[in-house]
Amino acid sequence: MIDVLNRTPSGPLRYPASSRSCSAFCESWLAALAAFGFSGGSQELLQAQGRFGLASWLPQTGPLLGALAVGLVWAGRLPPAALTLAGAATAALLLSTALALLALRSGLGRPLFDRAHTAHLLALSWPFLLHRLGAHALDYMDALVVQRYLPLAAVGAYAVAYALNLNLRVPVLVLSPLIQPQAISAHLAGRQEQTRWFYRRIAPQVALAVSLAAGLAVVGLPLIRRFVGPRFDAAALPLALLLSGIGLHTLTVLMTPMFFAVKRVWVIIGANLAMAGVNLALDLALVPRIGLLGAAVGKLGADLTGVAAMSVCFRRQFGGRPLAAAGWGLPVWAAVAPALLGAPWWGSLLGWLGAAGLAAALGRGAGLFDEASAAFYARLGGPAWLRVPLLRLYRRWLVAPPRAGV
Repeated sequence: MIDVLNRTPSGPLRYPASSRSCSAFCESWLAALAAFGFSGGSQELLQAQGRFGLASWLPQTGPLLGALAVGLVWAGRLPPAALTLAGAATAALLLSTALALLALRSGLGRPLFDRAHTAHLLALSWPFLLHRLGAHALDYMDALVVQRYLPLAAVGAYAVAYALNLNLRVPVLVLSPLIQPQAISAHLAGRQEQTRWFYRRIAPQVALAVSLAAGLAVVGLPLIRRFVGPRFDAAALPLALLLSGIGLHTLTVLMTPMFFAVKRVWVIIGANLAMAGVNLALDLALVPRIGLLGAAVGKLGADLTGVAAMSVCFRRQFGGRPLAAAGWGLPVWAAVAPALLGAPWWGSLLGWLGAAGLAAALGRGAGLFDEASAAFYARLGGPAWLRVPLLRLYRRWLVAPPRAGV
């Protein structure tokens, strides 16, 4: 897989590289910031009312619509026009705000545009604007720097790698609002219960995310050739580097609701802004020198910065060693390393299955998987024909039976 770095993809690209598309990204970015800000503020108010179910999914509807539209543009399913991106982001803002206000109105019994209520919503929303500022800067920074310093063919290759990487990062990101109500409930039960709840759930979820990322890295090159053609082979190694940060990214995402539960939003804002700063510095230093690998290293450096900053604050606030959960991914990445270095992918796939099985066995023995986790996964949704068999396998193979005398 190493030799693909020297190849340059050629042929027509569907990547939006015009100044018009840059304007569209800026417009959609600002609108999406507002949408996430309003959704964050409304989430706080819904949780204050004890309506944790609505708080976990309703405010996310609008922003997810905008993210879906941007993803379709990057995949070439929608035209990369300013109207498409700006219109989708504006629709996301309107939908998110309308759903949030309607939900809050039903709980508060006030007029929809009550002045005090709206002022409260805005006061709660602006920290989330800063939080999303760092997150969105991370989303678009690599693409803008690559577009500035590298030829259009390299821009297209990085867009392919980043899109595949994003397919795993977005589902992980959705975990944070889903488990936030549980984190708040655990916090109300006491600090010790909150910390115990966190450590019982973080290791299996990090191991799951790392296993999926490593599996995608193993088949990355055949996947790229199958869907976008051999001219984008140069995306394979940057994709593997981007995926190597999935475990760190998952750890950061799972720590986020813990800080939200204790009203430490500034920890998350500071971590996001620090990640954006490190990412930009590494991109500017490395992309002109080593090309696409520089952008991938910049993103990995941002993941390391974020998880280190949040882990320090986490230890001071809650205790324990959250970084230890990242170690669950090491045997999985060691198993797939031969495939990333050029060995037949099927051999490392067997190694990946063995390492993932070992991680699952260790987690089962340590009691990290339980019925509460099974109930959590059941609430993630999905068709019943898929969810029910998976939950049955989860309970049979991962949930350890209760020990006598416990």
